[in-house]
Amino acid sequence: MRTAALTLVTLIAFAANSVLNRMALTWELIDPASFTQIRLLSAALVLAPFTYALRRHIWPLRTKDAWPALALSAYALAFSLAYLSLDAGMGALILFAAVQITMIGWALVSGDRLGALQWLGLLGALGGLAWL
Repeated sequence: MRTAALTLVTLIAFAANSVLNRMALTWELIDPASFTQIRLLSAALVLAPFTYALRRHIWPLRTKDAWPALALSAYALAFSLAYLSLDAGMGALILFAAVQITMIGWALVSGDRLGALQWLGLLGALGGLAWL
C-alpha cells in the first residue's frame, strides 16, 4: 500500500510539473532556458541537504564524473523546449515513459535482474511511447 501511495504522489508531481511548465511557456511568462535554470537551481537547493546526508552516511560519492549533471541539464532544457509545442498531457505521458525506461534501463546496464512487474513496466512504457 505504501508503494502504491508513493507512486501516486510521484505521478501527481510529474503531472503538475508538466502543467506548470506548459503554463509558464505557453503564456510566455518565461523563456525555456531561464525556466530550465530556475528548475535546476531550485531542485539543487532542495536536494542538497539530502545529498549531503546520503553521501556522508549511506552512499558515498564514488565519481566526480560530470556526465550525470550534463545529461540532466540537457534533459531539462529539451523538456522545456518541447513544451513550446506539446500539450501538458502528452508531455506528462512522455515524461512518465522516459523516466520508467531510464530507471529500468540503468538497472539492466548495471547488471540487475528484473522481476515480472519491472518487465511489464518497461514494456508498458515502450508500448506507450510507440502508441504516441
